[in-house]
Formats: sequence, structure tokens, C-alpha cells
Amino acid sequence: MNEEIFDSYLKGTMSRDERTKFEEKLKTDQTLHKEFKRYIYLVDSLKKAARKDNNEFGHAFKKITKEQLQSITQPHRDGTNDEKYPKRKPISIKSISTYTLSIAATFILCFWGFSSHYNKLQNDNDLYSSNFNALSGDYLDTESRGGEMPNEKDSVTLEQAKQFYVDNDYEKALHKLDGLKNKRPVMQATCLLKLNRTDEAIKLLVEEYKNSQDGEAGWYLALAYIKKHDKASAIRMLKDVENMGIGISDKAKKLRIELEEK
Repeated sequence: MNEEIFDSYLKGTMSRDERTKFEEKLKTDQTLHKEFKRYIYLVDSLKKAARKDNNEFGHAFKKITKEQLQSITQPHRDGTNDEKYPKRKPISIKSISTYTLSIAATFILCFWGFSSHYNKLQNDNDLYSSNFNALSGDYLDTESRGGEMPNEKDSVTLEQAKQFYVDNDYEKALHKLDGLKNKRPVMQATCLLKLNRTDEAIKLLVEEYKNSQDGEAGWYLALAYIKKHDKASAIRMLKDVENMGIGISDKAKKLRIELEEK
């Protein structure tokens, strides 16, 4: 079973050759990759739950009195102390089976809950990844979108930012953009999204869309909401872009329908 393979990989009990083959297969087999991510998420969640239970047990154990501890560890004694330490009933196979089934049922419910939550997050991530594309060259070459033309210094800085952007060096591109007098908020926001700074990107795009009603800003804002797992806000924004009747509207409609069906 794949769970045994995953466990062996995580524990480091695989041979070097097995580990290499497994990692290569993860890169090419998307189904295996998603299953492995789900397994890691589940194991991590169960470990957190176990740590919480252990902590609660430790706190409760500190409050046990000496007499209570004796009644647990020495439930029956001969002689005059029988009334103080009454004989406890033996645990039946039936009670053990019931307890075991309860644990199994709880585990299944937890797994179902984790799996459902993970699948929802994964669906959002897949939608975001399949629809996010870096800004086109035409968009980058539009030096001014309703603002004043940059001075000579800013022109050089902007060209450097564009080159870093094209080279996928979003950290350096963002640094250059921050130094411009006439900001490029959509370009900045896509850099932030690439750097997983989603909240900053959303704040920037909300302000830009409010000021300009720019379709590109609306599109990337919808994608940022999807990345943030805010379905309602993403759908609302996609509807706005869809109703603009511009080139990106058809793409916005398609994504909105996909999102509503999830």
C-alpha cells in the first residue's frame, strides 16, 4: 500500500535507490503527489491531536490524589481494607470491542473531516495554479496606465524590474518596483502572489481596482481570493470582470462557473 511507502520515506528507512526512485515518481505522477500531500497533512494533524491529548492527560494526572492513585494501581487488597479498596469488575471482551470500535469510528470521522477539508483546499490550489499566469509582455510594456510618464531614472529602474520579472526573479523585481515614483500595483501584486505574500497582494489589488476598475487588477484579485480560499469574494470579483465585456471577461466567466461547481 502507498501508506507504507509514504511512511517508509518519511521515517528515512528507504534505501538511497528507493528514495531516489520515489522522489522521481512524485515529480511525474500527479495522483501519487496529491495522495502523498494528503497523507502528510493527515499525519501532521493526528500528531497535533495526540500532543493535545497528552497535554490534557498530564494536567489531569497532576490533580490525582495519593488515595486515587492507589485505587488505580492497586484496585484490590486482602483483609480489612477490602471496603476501602473494593474489588473491581474484570474488563470484558465485549467492553474492549466496544471501546475499540469507538476509537475506530472516531478515527474514520476525523479522517473524513481532514480529507474533505484537504480536498477543498487542494481544489482551490489547483484552480489558482491552472489560471495564474504572469503578466504578458504587452502589459509590461505599457509604461503608464493613466499616470504620468516616468522620468529617465524611473525608466531605467522599470526596465530592470521588467527584466527581473521575465526572469522569474520576483523578489528583485519587487524591490525595483518599490523604488518607482509611479507605482505598478498589478505588477507588484503578481510579484507578491508569486512570493506567497497573498494578504499584501490583496490589499494592493483592492485599492487598485477601486481606483481604476482595471480588468487585470480584478482578475488577479479574484485569483488572490481563491488562493486565500475566500470563495464568495472570488466569485463576486469574477462577476464584475465578466460584466465588463473585455477580452478577459470570457476567462473570468469560465473560472466563475468552475468555482461555483466546486
